[in-house]
Order: sequence, then C-alpha cells, then structure tokens
Amino acid sequence: GLTRKDLLKKNLQRFCTCASHEAHKGKQLKNVSKLMPLTYVLPQEYNAFVAAFLAMQKIAGNKSSNFWILKPVGLSRGRGISLINNIEDISYADPIVTQKYLLNPLLFLGYKFDLRLYILVTSFNPLEAFIYKQGFGRFGTQKFSVNPESIHDERIHLTNSSIQQQYWDDLDPRHPVVLAGANGGGNKVTLSWLFEKLKVQGFD
Repeated sequence: GLTRKDLLKKNLQRFCTCASHEAHKGKQLKNVSKLMPLTYVLPQEYNAFVAAFLAMQKIAGNKSSNFWILKPVGLSRGRGISLINNIEDISYADPIVTQKYLLNPLLFLGYKFDLRLYILVTSFNPLEAFIYKQGFGRFGTQKFSVNPESIHDERIHLTNSSIQQQYWDDLDPRHPVVLAGANGGGNKVTLSWLFEKLKVQGFD
C-alpha cells in the first residue's frame, strides 16, 4: 500500500487523521498536515481537483504560474511524470495522482534535489523505525526555475536518475555532483556530504 502513489496518498491521509485524534487526547505531535501538498487521485477526485485548481489559479492571479505535477499511480523511475499549468492538458486515460507543485522548494546551489533514505520499519503500531545513516541526494541537471517556458524541462523538475542520466555529460562545473568529487556520481551525492554542506548554510 506504500509503493503505489494513490495508495500512499490514502495511507498518509489515514495517518494524518489518526495523528489528529491523538493530538486531541493531549499527546504532543508535530504538525502532520504538511506531509504532502494538495493531492488528488484522478479520475476519482476530479471535482475536488478542479475546485482546488481554480482556487489556486485565483490566488496566483496568473494562469501560467499555477503549476501541478502529474504522476501515473503505478509507474516508477520518472516514467509518465509531467507538469501542467493548463487543466485542459490532463489526460484521464489512466489513473494518475496530481499534486500542487512546490514553487519554492529548498535548493542547493540553485538546483532542485530529493533525498533517498533507507528505513527499516519494525512495527507500525506502535510505530518503530530505524533510519540508515547513509543514503544519497539526487539532483536535477539544470538550475531550478518556475518560468512557464521551462515547465516541460525534465532536467529542471525531475530528479530521477533514469531520466537525468542522458544529461550527465553536460553538467556545469559548479554542479553539486561535480563539486562533491568522490562523494558524487551521475546526478547523485552522498547524504553525509549533502547534509554537511546544508548545515553550513544553516539547515540542520
């Protein structure tokens, strides 16, 4: 139930509901409502999505900056992922998960990145998990931009190695992977190297 994106959304919502109930009992829990951005499974939640899309467009005041990311529910390695800012660009041929795209993510040297973490879960109730200290960060190969003209540039918006590998030979000399030296390769850097650099920038 965690590897399909639609079921992951369902289980995260269930967790948030349970956490909210526990908070009402006086237990100290951090805000779990920010675990994921606005997320909808299509076509089942079409009406709710359209309402949210139009509301976000009104808030943005600019149709072109209302970015949403679309992901097939059962694919991996970046296959089928796209960004849209026009609701007419959505195809409903296959089930998808759509999320409000984060326009101001944490960047490192101007590049978007994500974290690949390895976690051993030994119990779900009560929750008990162990995080392996080493992992890696995956980077886009071009600096981040929310210019509407770049909305379809996978080098900027996707960090999947299977997508980025065709661009590895064109990395800027100041790209994090190049600067990481032996701690980097492809479009990835070791987690320890990245955390050390982020700590210098005030992120701990």
